[in-house]
Amino acid sequence: MAIWCAYCRRSTVNIKTIKRPENFVKRFDKYIHVCLFCIKENGLEDIPEYNPNELQKFIDAMQDRAIMPSIISTADGEEFLTFQDGNGYLLSTNKLDLIARELIKTLELDGLDKFVKSKNIDTYLSHHYLSDPENEGKYLIPFDKLNINRKLFNPLKNWSCTCGNCSIKMLSKDGGEYFTINPYWPFEGRTERACSEGCMKVIAKDKVLNWIHEKDYKKYFDLEKLDTRIMQIIKYA
Repeated sequence: MAIWCAYCRRSTVNIKTIKRPENFVKRFDKYIHVCLFCIKENGLEDIPEYNPNELQKFIDAMQDRAIMPSIISTADGEEFLTFQDGNGYLLSTNKLDLIARELIKTLELDGLDKFVKSKNIDTYLSHHYLSDPENEGKYLIPFDKLNINRKLFNPLKNWSCTCGNCSIKMLSKDGGEYFTINPYWPFEGRTERACSEGCMKVIAKDKVLNWIHEKDYKKYFDLEKLDTRIMQIIKYA
């Protein structure tokens, strides 16, 4: 059977399946198909041949075609689960049998539920937050969503407010500055005011930690520098 060469993109029967060279970045599978000419042309003679198993062949063949669940019905109306590809074609019984056998082995794995939960959280975070360049596998806390602002009292107005941390009463007639925090998603909480940078840090840190602990995100964010990073946000507010 003719197969496409990963290098010259020609279809040929004179082809080998080899372990993917590290410098071949067009694909990230464990193996690639290369014609004999391109093996010699690119100096790949020492790359070992690769024999993909049945599961790998199936995944590679289906990676560009989404698999979706579907229902088929018998004449008496009984319904059964099957799968179809992205073009609406039902999968063959051979492919369904492979899926069923491999899923049974997967379901027997220890700690599968824990792994699935962790993987799904990581996928969700990767879609919504930036990766932390200083900590592999962790994400940057979205401090901008705290919406911290530094404001000046207008001494011509007669009003007061209370610090959300130390509860000191602040009077506009005294002048000076104060801070506000009006958190957006993913953080929760009402708008609060603070009398100083220190008090605002306490309030902001509390909102961040509440969010992380509520969502069980502790291992996904760097909390060692939390105080320092919050103070940086406040100073430039």
